[in-house]
Amino acid sequence: MSDNIRRDRTNLPLQIVGIFAVLFFILATALVARHIQQSQRTQSHASTSVQSLLNSTKEINYYPTNAGWTYMWSKFNPTVIDTDFAKIQGLGFNTVRIILQAVPGAFDYPTPTTTEINQLAQVVTLAANHNLKVHLTLFDWWNAYTDLSGSKQWANAIIKPYVADPRVSIIELQNEIDSSNTSAMSWAQTMIPYLKSIDGGIPVTISEYGQSRMQDLYTALQTTPPDFWDYHIYGAGEETYTSLQQVKTLVNGAPLFIGETGYSTYPQNGAAPYGLASNQLAQEAYQEYYYRTLFAATNGLSLPDASSWIYSDFASGAIPSNGSTDPAESYFGLYRTDGSAKPSVATVTSLLAGNPVDLSFNNSFESSDGNGLPTLWRIYQNSSLGFTANFSRDTTVAHTGIASAKISNSTNNSAGTASFFLNPVQYILPGQTYTFSAWAKGLNATGSNSISVAWFDNNNNFLSQNFSANLPLGTSSWQLLSFNSTVPTNATTAELHLNSANNTGSVWFDDVSFSQFGVTPTLTPTPTPTQSGPTNTPVPTPTSTRTPTPSPTATPTVLPTNTPTPVSTKLSLIVGLDGIGKAGDNVSRTSTGNLTPLHPTRTVTLTLFDVNNNQLPQITGQVTYDAVSGLFTGTIALPSTVVSGVYTLKVSTPSFLQKAIPGILSLTSGQTTSVPTFDLVAGDINSDNQISLLDYNQLLTCFGSIQSTCTPADLDDDGTVGGSDYNLFLRELSVQIGG
Repeated sequence: MSDNIRRDRTNLPLQIVGIFAVLFFILATALVARHIQQSQRTQSHASTSVQSLLNSTKEINYYPTNAGWTYMWSKFNPTVIDTDFAKIQGLGFNTVRIILQAVPGAFDYPTPTTTEINQLAQVVTLAANHNLKVHLTLFDWWNAYTDLSGSKQWANAIIKPYVADPRVSIIELQNEIDSSNTSAMSWAQTMIPYLKSIDGGIPVTISEYGQSRMQDLYTALQTTPPDFWDYHIYGAGEETYTSLQQVKTLVNGAPLFIGETGYSTYPQNGAAPYGLASNQLAQEAYQEYYYRTLFAATNGLSLPDASSWIYSDFASGAIPSNGSTDPAESYFGLYRTDGSAKPSVATVTSLLAGNPVDLSFNNSFESSDGNGLPTLWRIYQNSSLGFTANFSRDTTVAHTGIASAKISNSTNNSAGTASFFLNPVQYILPGQTYTFSAWAKGLNATGSNSISVAWFDNNNNFLSQNFSANLPLGTSSWQLLSFNSTVPTNATTAELHLNSANNTGSVWFDDVSFSQFGVTPTLTPTPTPTQSGPTNTPVPTPTSTRTPTPSPTATPTVLPTNTPTPVSTKLSLIVGLDGIGKAGDNVSRTSTGNLTPLHPTRTVTLTLFDVNNNQLPQITGQVTYDAVSGLFTGTIALPSTVVSGVYTLKVSTPSFLQKAIPGILSLTSGQTTSVPTFDLVAGDINSDNQISLLDYNQLLTCFGSIQSTCTPADLDDDGTVGGSDYNLFLRELSVQIGG
């Protein structure tokens, strides 16, 4: 046998070892790959589970009105907390965010006292009693980031009683951590995995504000990320969609939650948008607008509902001396310190219930700030630059409703044009085309008077502006100004302007509309804000019999000679009463209500307006429930004073908002005219043609009652005031003022 063969046999064991080594490597690689896949599937499942949790979360930040921050614990009052939690649940929230300060008197560091632990246990229990889960935020007012041992000791003491406790839905490591602080980031890299290891599976998060800080946080925690990212946003409502879109892109598909947002209604709010009036009603109306803008953005980006900051305004002395000294900090609440609701309450309640976002913006100027100006509309003028005007809300002139926006005695130069302006509620997208229109009229008008839309980029740089045709000079009747405009490529924000330049006379604007081209807007008048306090005097509302300011050159329309008109002139109605039969409601027109109403015959009131917008005497008649269609039908005879001609019509019945029927009715003497089928919105319990807190309180007062005095609150007409009426009331809140 040759040496070569011998050498081969001598190396055989090494060859076998080599083969086994290769096989082991292949097997090990496969096992590692399988582990990675399983890990990815586990992370994906966890991410899906967390996203599901966030999608169902309806959260509000909480401190008692009289005890903010550490005072909540040093002045602990479980009775107040219990009352507040009941109120919070009634609004539709299902989670409260509770913030724990790691300082003496709140939760001592590194060892909280027994009393402090017991107080937290009471809060968690009280929340659970009202079907509210708790979002716990740890390590507030604390920055000893190098003390990992003490951090773990304190966190363990807080978390241990709630391991895998379904009453606690979220654990937040720290509120708005300083992501530029390397010690803080190193601490978070250790503490996030630690919290996950001790909390029994409760999702862990950490919060930050500002896009650059959020970017730093996301970068620092790539290897030890939270279960979801918590972002806080305040500021101008018109920038919300773009800001959140950028943050959503930043976190690269990971679950994202807006853990704080809101707007201060402090009258001299320094963060208020340019041109907004500095008074309570104006600021509260803007807060309500802000929440609609916010929900429009989160809905459009498929983000969970944002967490409102905060439940209530803070009373004097409620903020500790080492807290914020900015007076605006005390006015972010949905409720005032006296317990009364701001306009935002009804809006947030409606949105939490899943109702669509109301895109109106005081389009018809029906809502006043109490100081002679319309709410939401801001004033653009600058005396030092040479463009000014007189601005007012005029209750003597209106195209529809009771008011219009008036601009008179305007000046102008190249620096700008005096205008009423605002940002629409809906976000805009580049390339989309929008229709902007408004009705306008002039009195001795000079210069140029028009409407326009201005486009701005994400850095608030002006891009371009599109104008309508000018209103004719001199004195003119109501005319429609309208044009289409396509959003420029880089635009993120739109401003709607009602302009008047070099006008020594006056111009009025009314019934403003802004909608995507080809989409008919559904306008909901903005509710008139209510001011708290015993000294509040409501702004008088003119009656519908007022006489509009005459135009000197106006030529009255001559009506036909007053010859006897047959009494057989009639209107045929098919009416859906929301919540009854098959009319549906504002959330779904296909839903079914009470199919056997106790009052199958209803009295309706018809209000007709002639070609000159003069109101005719009101007419009453009856409609009867049709069990097959689930609607009310009836034919109502009109008096002989209603002659042939064109009219507009409004219809009302008790407990429902009045409806302005779209379009024009052409009536012919002696004939029956069919009115297009329409629905009436339920909820006007006190018959003031509004759905407001007054109706809500009356509904709660009558809840469970079958007394005849509570019949107006029995919205679905089933004989008792109960849960179905309450739910219907909430589902109707997207429309709060009748036509």
